[in-house]
Amino acid sequence: SLFPPDTLKVHCQARSVSLQQALAAVLRQGPVVAVRSLYAGVGTAAIGAAIVGAVHLSVFKYWKRLEERLHATSERASAAPSTGILAVWGAIVSSITVGALEAPLDQVKLRIQANVTVRGASPLKMLLETLSSVGARQMFNSSFVPFVLKAIPHDVGEFVTFGVLSEDRAVQHHLGPLSENAKDALLGAVAGCAAALLSNPFDVVCTKVQTSPPPSGGTHHVTMRSSLVAFRDTARAELAQGGIRRLYVGVVPRLMQMVPASVIYWLVVEEVRRSISSHAPKP
Repeated sequence: SLFPPDTLKVHCQARSVSLQQALAAVLRQGPVVAVRSLYAGVGTAAIGAAIVGAVHLSVFKYWKRLEERLHATSERASAAPSTGILAVWGAIVSSITVGALEAPLDQVKLRIQANVTVRGASPLKMLLETLSSVGARQMFNSSFVPFVLKAIPHDVGEFVTFGVLSEDRAVQHHLGPLSENAKDALLGAVAGCAAALLSNPFDVVCTKVQTSPPPSGGTHHVTMRSSLVAFRDTARAELAQGGIRRLYVGVVPRLMQMVPASVIYWLVVEEVRRSISSHAPKP
């Protein structure tokens, strides 16, 4: 149910159009084709979501354990790293780890959603054809850098917002009357909103880079450096054409998708964490 807003977001970003224009273009195809278009690439996204969920949960649990250990071993509470610093490092580790596993899948998903590939093409078939035509290294180089550059601000925004607010005494005091699940849902919504707003400019550039055709004329050899240069040049071009507003194209459907997704994610993560803690043997 959260995938259609993501598809509309990709349409907005790839074509630099408004949500109304993207939605109108999809609906003009007829109801059956429109539904198929809105769910194009959902299988690839499901695989990617499983990878992201597993990595994020592992990093979050390790980050919380590390935070507790550092505060317990520090002679003074002020000597231990702050929650925000630990959250930033956790987010960076998470983004790079997820990128190494998911970046090629995300590239395939974006191209299917933006209709760059043939309509109805199998994600697996497209992935295998790309691997056979350009090679695993070329595909990884072209997808990893854009993915990580959009993932880091997203994960930093989400991890830091949720981590800092969940540990802030003033915030917890104001949320006191609420149940634990209600607190998690509220903080998850705020974290999702922060992540979407902070990372949208990077997400726009990533979508542009990943859905643009390769340069014509001969074999185009992609390296990590050339991928980074392409990201930089695309960001400059977008800013030159429409300023900062150009980098916030698609932010509305992105918020529609990311805020409820973040609520669900943090509700599950915190409930699992509390369940594990309650059943853990006492020292």
